[in-house]
Amino acid sequence: MQGQAEAMVRSANFDFLAPILSSLYAQDGRRGRDPVPVLRSLVVMAHLGTAPITEWVYRLNREPLLARLCGLDPEQLPGVGTFYDVLRRISGTLPGHSIGMRSLQRPKGVKKGKKAPPRRSGTVGRILDRLRRHPPKLPFPHCQAALQGVVRVSQERGLLGTDTRFAVAVDGSPLVSGANGRGHRVCGCKKTDPCPHIYRRYADPGARVGWDSYRNCYYYGRHLSAIVDTQGGHDLPIYLRLCQGNRHDSIAGTVAFVGAEQLYPDGFSLFTGDSAFDALPLYVHLDQCDTAAVIDLNEREIDAQGQPQKPKRRRFPRADRKLRERRGRGKRPLAEREGIHLDLQGHARCREGHALIKRGSSHLGLYTQWRCPLSAHPDLSCQRTCFYGDHAASLRRDPRLQTRIARGSAAWKAAMDCRTASERCFSHLKGALRLARGRHRSDGIWFAHVVIAAITMHVQAWAGVLDAAFDSKATASAT
Repeated sequence: MQGQAEAMVRSANFDFLAPILSSLYAQDGRRGRDPVPVLRSLVVMAHLGTAPITEWVYRLNREPLLARLCGLDPEQLPGVGTFYDVLRRISGTLPGHSIGMRSLQRPKGVKKGKKAPPRRSGTVGRILDRLRRHPPKLPFPHCQAALQGVVRVSQERGLLGTDTRFAVAVDGSPLVSGANGRGHRVCGCKKTDPCPHIYRRYADPGARVGWDSYRNCYYYGRHLSAIVDTQGGHDLPIYLRLCQGNRHDSIAGTVAFVGAEQLYPDGFSLFTGDSAFDALPLYVHLDQCDTAAVIDLNEREIDAQGQPQKPKRRRFPRADRKLRERRGRGKRPLAEREGIHLDLQGHARCREGHALIKRGSSHLGLYTQWRCPLSAHPDLSCQRTCFYGDHAASLRRDPRLQTRIARGSAAWKAAMDCRTASERCFSHLKGALRLARGRHRSDGIWFAHVVIAAITMHVQAWAGVLDAAFDSKATASAT
């Protein structure tokens, strides 16, 4: 272990982060402690699996050689407050609490082994429209800049593949807060008597009650969304985002992906996610960004016959419906009225269940033409005579079923297998690097700790000890 720590220290050259870290301190007055050795010490702490910070300070005092490896003077070691001060400066937050009224309502409709359903429909589309009109500023810019600089170094060393556009897997994981979700009294009522006051003091203002589908339990904390690279083979995170614990994966992952697009303007070549991201507005957004979407279909959108459910049509008043029909906007397309629909693989089928043959598409790719298989295979028999037996059927392209990589093909299955990169990343962060033992009570401290754990994974890949860490601690529980 000491040899791996020495290799980590040799690889943890954070000189390129010195301008970012030095800008966090005042240029006049008493000279502050150099934050680069403190950051290197935190990276070594995460690599050795020592948590929390108080235990790490005790270990530095017991092992002077380890302190010298980190670049610290054993005679003047930083205290616990100094480490937290560096974390607060990097995140740009100040310690504090909130006094107010908070609802501890738990998510409704949860099932064992299933994720909590979204509270409202169409939220992903509204969020994407708002983010397009008003691009927000990235939270914790110093942490994001530090992680971006580390990602660029990993990209130069060939650890993230050779393509300038990343192929990523997106997923989320809960982070349990160290505070009490019910708060503390601010009145003079006795603890043994019931309190009629509604205002309480909360030590962790940003935490909410969420549902952990992996452990089948409720938790009080935050939701961590990670965008993990799948090309380099090291499962390295390139962007992180903290949300409230009651946020759905589709909302938190969408906001994280839009933030990653701002941080990496070259874009992404592949987006891989589970069925929680099965939302049509997200497919449209990825199609506009020239990004291939590999997302599993949601079970709620599949009927008993294994076919995609038809969307519910909006019913208008009788007078309005007749007016729309006279204007030609109230009727369904002729192909849909004839029973032609798309299956789960994106192929058109007629009312009798025959697979139609693709004829071509429009110059903009908005519509696809299909023809009857009887015209190419006369030996087939069909008991029904329809209009499209001699004419081509034109269907509007569905980006959810007709993806850039054909759903169900060998390439699609190979890309879907890479989705587990995000799960392995979370397992390493919370198991080997002891991220879950932080038990912090602030958004800034949590995010700074998460970014340091992500930087540790990159440094482990630089030193060549990441694969050994995966092998030796693969069985560690992600607590």
